[in-house]
Amino acid sequence: MIKLNKSLENVELLLTKGRSNFEEITQSIKDSKSLFISTYNIDFRLFEKVDKNTEIEVITSIPSVKNIYWYIKGLKELHTNFNKVSTYINLDNHSKIIITDTKAYVGSANFTKYSKNNFECGLIIDGDNINKVIDLFQNLKTDAILYDGTNYKVTRITIIMKQLEEIKVNIENHISDLEKLKDLIDRHYEDREYYRDFEDFKSDGYEKIVYKIDDLIEDSIDVIDICQDNDDDFLIDDLNSITVRTEWNSFLNTFMLKIEKLLNFQIEKYRDKMYMEEVHNVETDRDSEILEEANEFAIQELKELSDNSTSSLTNLIEYIRVNLIPSLNCIISNCEHYEDEGEEAYKPSSASLDDGEKKIKTIEKL
Repeated sequence: MIKLNKSLENVELLLTKGRSNFEEITQSIKDSKSLFISTYNIDFRLFEKVDKNTEIEVITSIPSVKNIYWYIKGLKELHTNFNKVSTYINLDNHSKIIITDTKAYVGSANFTKYSKNNFECGLIIDGDNINKVIDLFQNLKTDAILYDGTNYKVTRITIIMKQLEEIKVNIENHISDLEKLKDLIDRHYEDREYYRDFEDFKSDGYEKIVYKIDDLIEDSIDVIDICQDNDDDFLIDDLNSITVRTEWNSFLNTFMLKIEKLLNFQIEKYRDKMYMEEVHNVETDRDSEILEEANEFAIQELKELSDNSTSSLTNLIEYIRVNLIPSLNCIISNCEHYEDEGEEAYKPSSASLDDGEKKIKTIEKL
């Protein structure tokens, strides 16, 4: 255990590893009549020592789309197990605040038992300053979704919709990075300025761009997965996560294979190889001519590798634009329709891509 204390007036600064950074707070929870918790990640088992009559307010994010069902189920159980509970979901929340009647914690540790395994830093606050922390806590409700413990399915679908909307916006934003990469690949072998940019791009690691959008698309496929597994398949109609994942990986792996060949291509080495294969079979007075021919062969090989990479990246981008994004739009539209009409009035065939009439189709490969 590492503990660093610096005393301010009614404030204690803690740096811990090996024990909970908010251990001092948990000791006061049992006797507290009120409990306010704001966290990014939550462990519902930590409520076991809380009295059922304690007035509880919880604001939490949902760290992953895979956790949507588990989190909302946990919040629902809080409403079942305690008499006075208010719960909120704020997908942008990353704050960590715990407030009891006598103490407040503001720090880096999530409200989980696993946070003790990390270096965490936080403030333990008491006295009149607690009211200031409560004011901060209340501000977090502004953009939060209130969950009252009853409208379980509606809340769940609302969260799915909001998560997908954010994923879709991020995917659309990252397409411009893919377009920039395509332009660099397409032009770097003939334009020295672009060539330098491409060298910088290679040194920075093109994988960052590709893997980022891959993560986002995997998140969207995870949403399809959880809808299939939790009786919300009406949101996705005929869309199948296995099909989508297989198709996406096919486009992605093809591009990665092509660009790796391009990045590993060494034009001087290729030129010298072509030269050595030819020079011993011809007259020595043609050396300069053979070298020029070898150089042309090398440039042509580089162009072919560039064209192949550009073509595969174009297919990748088109797959996102023509298939994935419209499919996400369709799921979002279905979520909105469910919110407005409810389950009984819901008609899956009314889900749309753009005009409210076209039914979502299983993604077809380009």
